Amino acid sequence: MSGLSCPNCHTHLTRVPSDQRCPNCGFQPIAANPAPSPPQQQDAVEPPSPPPLTSPREPIAHGAQPKGPSLDEQLTKVASEYLSQGIYSTQVNPILAGVLAVIFTVGFYVMILPFFWTFVGELFLFRGWVPPAVMLLSFWALAVLFLKTIGLRKQRRAFKIDLLPSSIADEITPDNAANFEQHIDELDKRPAAFLVSRVRRALAHFRSRRSVQEVSTFLQTQSDIDATTVYTSYKLIKVCIWAIPILGFVGTVMGIGSAVGGFSETINSAGELDVIKSSLSSVTTGLALAFDTTLLALLMSMVVMFPTVHFQKTEEDLLNRVDAYFSEHFTKRLNDYSHEATAPGAEQVVDTLQ
Repeated sequence: MSGLSCPNCHTHLTRVPSDQRCPNCGFQPIAANPAPSPPQQQDAVEPPSPPPLTSPREPIAHGAQPKGPSLDEQLTKVASEYLSQGIYSTQVNPILAGVLAVIFTVGFYVMILPFFWTFVGELFLFRGWVPPAVMLLSFWALAVLFLKTIGLRKQRRAFKIDLLPSSIADEITPDNAANFEQHIDELDKRPAAFLVSRVRRALAHFRSRRSVQEVSTFLQTQSDIDATTVYTSYKLIKVCIWAIPILGFVGTVMGIGSAVGGFSETINSAGELDVIKSSLSSVTTGLALAFDTTLLALLMSMVVMFPTVHFQKTEEDLLNRVDAYFSEHFTKRLNDYSHEATAPGAEQVVDTLQ
């Protein structure tokens, strides 16, 4: 009744008068007034108008929520593929190491420019192309060791992660191995460490083969593969250690050849003293090239060799630590129900003997 009004003077009324007359203009047929209907239609039409405004928002809100999980699923999938490929963080890109070696070599020669007239300046700047080549190979090997240091830090962090939480299960069985695999995949560790990759592969093997004995054999094989991977990762460094002394010997041959050539000129010009002096200077320069390049090459090979031996031993100790982890935390928790499967057969044997 709040929308009742007089059709003549449009006066709003709160109720219909008893005589059905408008108290303002006296118009009588107020009861038959159709004026209240438009406000009722307007009120009926206006309330539904908000839903169209809010209804498009709901699908957007609902559509925005799956974006988070979908991204997580993609990251998990990438991590799973990365783990399955067996990419290890101690492997070093030789091209990246070579770029770092060039940068280190250029920086080193910029540092020794102020010592231009000293023995160090003569050794690196006036002995031909052999000293720069020796320094480039040396810095290349040291760059590989530097990148391996970063990889070893990532390897050690893997031991701080609970890869096999007891909250999933106390025992690892073929039935719940997939749950542990999912837990490792959700960790999204890239690049995969030796420990993480081996646990992931061992769980997959145990889930498919359902045998503790086969898993033990698989772990032994995987340990040998990881050891081979570590050994082959040092091939570039070993090539550099082999090539550096070779370059020194090349400088020696070049220096001796230059000295012999200068000495022959000295003999041919034995009658003139000034010519003999100039020829002797070429002889001494050649001998300096021979001895200095050999000295530099031998020193740099030792500089590269000692840290290489240390890093290789560190990685071997890391693999031993991975093997110890499986002995202490993985193999003891495996249960393939083999004792339950053989129990009825044992009872049958006992019954047969009786």
